Amino acid sequence: MSSFSDRLREERLRLNMVQPQLAEIGGVGKQSQINYESGKRQPDASYLAAIAAAGADVLYILTGERRSGLPAPTANQLPPRLRERLATAIEAIEEGLAATNRTAPPAVKAQLALAAYDILASQGESASAEIIRLVKTA
Repeated sequence: MSSFSDRLREERLRLNMVQPQLAEIGGVGKQSQINYESGKRQPDASYLAAIAAAGADVLYILTGERRSGLPAPTANQLPPRLRERLATAIEAIEEGLAATNRTAPPAVKAQLALAAYDILASQGESASAEIIRLVKTA
């Protein structure tokens, strides 16, 4: 079963929002949103109430069970810029692994992809070189 932080990220993506947007709706800063989605901190009830009012399925975020009528998100529902960011993250990871003649199991690649995606979201597409360097040193 996925974690609270994974489900929060999933709901944000289902709503086609980036971290600063959901943070603003929840009445917190971007860093708080990052901390919630990385599992470093837990939001309070006022945050959850605010994002519920914006359409987030808080029952799902808390329990892993969806309210009836809300579809699970699919990759096709992601906006093109987010799909491109994900592709760039995966390409940078693969390039970094190839440059060091290493492989990684799927679970590790998934974690690297999430981290790379967040780096690209915060630093822009020019961060690909940084991701490759991180993979090479990991």
